[in-house]
Amino acid sequence: MQEVYQIAEQRALNPLSILRKIYHCKVYNSLHLESVINDLDKSIEQYNVKLVILDSIMSLHRLGEEH
Repeated sequence: MQEVYQIAEQRALNPLSILRKIYHCKVYNSLHLESVINDLDKSIEQYNVKLVILDSIMSLHRLGEEH
């Protein structure tokens, strides 16, 4: 989130206003990831999401956390 704050500042935007619009979910293993993805449609509708970013999803499988 620090990067988002810095980008907002560089573009003369209010960083706190931007950060309030970002929903973050930390995933701890591949089962949790699967659960989050299965419920993603509900979250998208509930929060009127415009963009979903999945970052580093393969790292769970590289670490041997497969179910």
